[in-house]
Amino acid sequence: MSCVILFGPIIGFIISIKAGQPFHFKFLFGMAISSIIGVYILRFALWNSFGKEIIELKPESITYTSDYRIYRDNKNHKRDGKLTFSYRPIGYIEDQMGCLTIHTGAEVIKSVVKMSIIDINSLIKELNTTNNL
Repeated sequence: MSCVILFGPIIGFIISIKAGQPFHFKFLFGMAISSIIGVYILRFALWNSFGKEIIELKPESITYTSDYRIYRDNKNHKRDGKLTFSYRPIGYIEDQMGCLTIHTGAEVIKSVVKMSIIDINSLIKELNTTNNL
């Protein structure tokens, strides 16, 4: 789907130029819009297929990385003292699912990976007992 959205307007542009139609600014506008939509759909598909979060806790900062296998989004957060960990519930109450939340003092890092609340609580307990936090 992403390839069709990305390459469809380019192929249409080439076909219309070969057919003798003059160049219009609309071609560039259409290619730009379809490229933005195609990249978003590709990113969404890669996250659902290969996506993972990498959270590195360091004494002076926290690095949050979203890995899509082809490319990565990195975000660095400054640490302003002691970290606090919690979770935010996701979905229905019966599902007992949630996402990890890290409070760095001035900023909040919200994970997007759903886990069971029991697993999150054991992860929070383990993170709180780590010596360098």
